[in-house]
Amino acid sequence: MKKLIKKILFGTIISFCIFSCHQEGIDKNSYKIKVEGKTSKELSDFFSEIEIIPLETSEKCVLNRCTHLSIINGKYYVQDERQHIVAVFSLDGEFIYSTKELKGRGPNKYLNCQRYTVNRQNGNIQVLDLIRHKIIEYDLQGNLVIQYEIPETFLPAEEFVYLSYGIYAFYFQSKKPFKYNRYVIFYSVKEGKIIKKISAPQTYYLAVKTNHDCFQRFNNTIGFSYSYPSCNDIYYLNTKSLDLECSYSLDFGKYNFNEESLKNVDKELHTKFIRDNSDHTAFVYDRMESEDYIIIEYSLKNKFYVLFFNKKNHRVRIKENGTKHSKEVLTFLSHIDRDYIYSMCSPNFVDQLITNDLLSSESRKRLREMKLTDNSVIIRYKLK
Repeated sequence: MKKLIKKILFGTIISFCIFSCHQEGIDKNSYKIKVEGKTSKELSDFFSEIEIIPLETSEKCVLNRCTHLSIINGKYYVQDERQHIVAVFSLDGEFIYSTKELKGRGPNKYLNCQRYTVNRQNGNIQVLDLIRHKIIEYDLQGNLVIQYEIPETFLPAEEFVYLSYGIYAFYFQSKKPFKYNRYVIFYSVKEGKIIKKISAPQTYYLAVKTNHDCFQRFNNTIGFSYSYPSCNDIYYLNTKSLDLECSYSLDFGKYNFNEESLKNVDKELHTKFIRDNSDHTAFVYDRMESEDYIIIEYSLKNKFYVLFFNKKNHRVRIKENGTKHSKEVLTFLSHIDRDYIYSMCSPNFVDQLITNDLLSSESRKRLREMKLTDNSVIIRYKLK
């Protein structure tokens, strides 16, 4: 069991993606979050209730590899990275709509869905099609609403987010030597031009992609995380100055990651570097944020942890994952709002991520009826 849990955790955070970075004027006057204190192994110490929401499986919607989850206007938006589609479900998991019929070579269709975003005013889906060099917006009836041209040089873009006044931010990270592969670029679709480009703040970095989403929106704030781990600084996009601002910084004390240690390390061996240095270095893998909480996933001394930082009272709580005393793992984290944290996984992992004591009778019924061949499952944890 212990080996399986470690395999699950390590498997969700490691996939290779290499690029170079340069240091620029990032504000380092950030609040220090000291990572210290007692840890707990039990989900019940952090959550008062757990709910299981299977995403409906039908002929109209068979999902393959679900990755990115958004919850907007009372709906789940899920990206299937393998099929290049976006599927929409009710909060009860009932299928509403999929872009499957829009994928193709015909008029008003898209060829590639690198990433999607949602128009928060009307719930429309915006697809980033890097093959056709477009952002295409569809309503939930499959009608084309509007489309914007983007430069062909944006091909290596990994993520994008809408800011305001027709300006989008694009994040570039690629092994290929494209011109803009080391930057966040701010692009105006109305003017058809790049407004600004800024480089990454770290000189040395771990060339291992671990986080789910670089851009995370909550309220009117857009958080920003780099795809590589061990960046202890927490950034935001300033939508007025079009820049990155560092507001929080993690402090692991003597276990802080020293980026200079990577100066002469072959990038292809960075996964080995993590394993070899896990006893004396904390490695940050992913983060999520809401108006109230910052959630950090990290490893230290061959163990995995989830840190909860309350932004109002600055309280730190730490969940230890995957010990021999408990199977209750908190991973595959996909979304956070004011009251809940959401995890999305395939049915065969659900048992690892729950404790039956916190399940409602309805969720227990859903758990019994679930099939391993069904679509992904959303697990909703209610914060204490």
